[in-house]
Amino acid sequence: MNTAAAAEAKVGAEPESGAAPNPDELKVAEDRAVECSVAFERADNDRGRLGLEFGQSILDLRGKKKAAGDRDWMSYLERLGISYEKARYWMAKVEGKPTNRHAKKAKVEPSEPSEKDMDDWERATSWSLLATELKVVSDHAALLKRDHQGSVGEEFLAQLKMLAEEMGLKTEPTEGEDA
Repeated sequence: MNTAAAAEAKVGAEPESGAAPNPDELKVAEDRAVECSVAFERADNDRGRLGLEFGQSILDLRGKKKAAGDRDWMSYLERLGISYEKARYWMAKVEGKPTNRHAKKAKVEPSEPSEKDMDDWERATSWSLLATELKVVSDHAALLKRDHQGSVGEEFLAQLKMLAEEMGLKTEPTEGEDA
């Protein structure tokens, strides 16, 4: 196998020639990454296999974006509707790298996702877990409001309004509050 073919055979690697992919190749890779992301999100079972397919499609897309000279990776993924964290997790799984950024560096062999890995991923994307955490924050906010005779911190309100807007909810001022 020649060196250029060996370089192309590597996961997510760009050819040695450094030639930028044509726009059609980039669009195909982009469509495949979005398609894999949607399939993964909708899957009830076989999420491990679909996650690895998603990770591979993201690695392929990243290789094409690097070859094109684009270095704005995180905002590019965001524009595609793909979270950087999910992409990073599954790219690491495909590459056989640790999925925990804070763990000590060690050589990890590529493997199928284990039940533990899926549990970690499920926890990271769980609405019920988020609801539990929101309940804790809500209870804390109620205690603070009571302790401060009904006044609520402006920073807290600003974050709460941003969350409501992000979730597509409308907020309305209460009596005595500016519109």
